[in-house]
Amino acid sequence: MAAIAFWGLIVIVALAPFPLGSNRPGPWSALAIGVGLVLIGWAAAVLRDSRRVALPWALHWPATAGFAAVLAWLYLQTVPWTPAAWHNPLWSEAASALGEPLRGAVSLSPSDGVTAMMRLITYGAVFWLAMNLGISRRRAAIALWSVVSAGTVYAAYGIAVEFAGNQTILWYQKWAYFDSMTSTFVNRNNFASYTGMALLIAVALLSQKLRDSRQEGEESLAETLDRTLRIGGFLFVIILLLGSAILLIHSRGGLFALIPGIAVLAYGSSRRADGAGTSRHVVFGI
Repeated sequence: MAAIAFWGLIVIVALAPFPLGSNRPGPWSALAIGVGLVLIGWAAAVLRDSRRVALPWALHWPATAGFAAVLAWLYLQTVPWTPAAWHNPLWSEAASALGEPLRGAVSLSPSDGVTAMMRLITYGAVFWLAMNLGISRRRAAIALWSVVSAGTVYAAYGIAVEFAGNQTILWYQKWAYFDSMTSTFVNRNNFASYTGMALLIAVALLSQKLRDSRQEGEESLAETLDRTLRIGGFLFVIILLLGSAILLIHSRGGLFALIPGIAVLAYGSSRRADGAGTSRHVVFGI
C-alpha cells in the first residue's frame, strides 16, 4: 500500500502543472481529491505498520504546530460564531441595506476562505507524504528525478510553443502575459518558480554525481570539464534547457527567488564537502 501511495504521489505531482498549473477551481479540486486518496492509502499502510511514520513527533512538531495554527486561523475567519466585533463591517452594512439579519464572519467571503484552506491542506499533505514516503535514498532519488523530468518536459513544451509563435496555453488562447513564455501555466511567476525549483534540483543532482565520481588528488581544468561532460552530460543539457526557459519567462521575481536558492545550495554543498553536514541542514533543504 505504501508503494502504491508513493507512486501515486509521484504521478500527481508530475501532472499537477499540466491543467493550467492547477490554479483553477476544477484542477485544484481534482488535485485535492487525488492527494486525499494517496493520504488515505498511506494512512492505511500506517495502521498495518506504525513504522511507516518516518519521523518522530519530536523532530517536526514545531513546523506541524505552526501549520495547524495557520489552518485554525483560516477556519476561524470562515465561521459565523466568532465575536461580532471581529466580523467584517460590511456584513452589518449589507444586513441594514437588505433589512434582514445576516450571519457574518471575519472574512467577507467565507467560501473563498474554505477554498484557500482546502488548497493549503492539499499542499501540506503533499509535503507530509513526501517526508514519510521519500525517507529512503532510493525513493528520494526517484522523487527528485521525477520533478526534474516533469520540469524539463514543461519547459521544452513552453519553448516549442514560444518559438512556434503560438499565443496559446494548451488549447486555450492566451489572455495574459502575451510577451512571456508560460507553458501550461497562466501566471509567468508561478511557472518561473516551478522551473527554478526543477533547475535547483538538477544542479544538486549534477553536483552529487560529480562529487561521487571525484578522484583523489588534484585534477586539471580539462580533466574536470571532461569528467563533467562524461558523468553529467545529460543533466548539463537539462540545466541549460531549464535556464533558457527561466530567461524566456521574463519573470524578475522568479529570477530573484532563484538566486538565494542557488546560494543556499552552494552553501550546503560546501558544508557537505567539508564533512560538516548535519540532519538540521537537510530540514532546511541544504
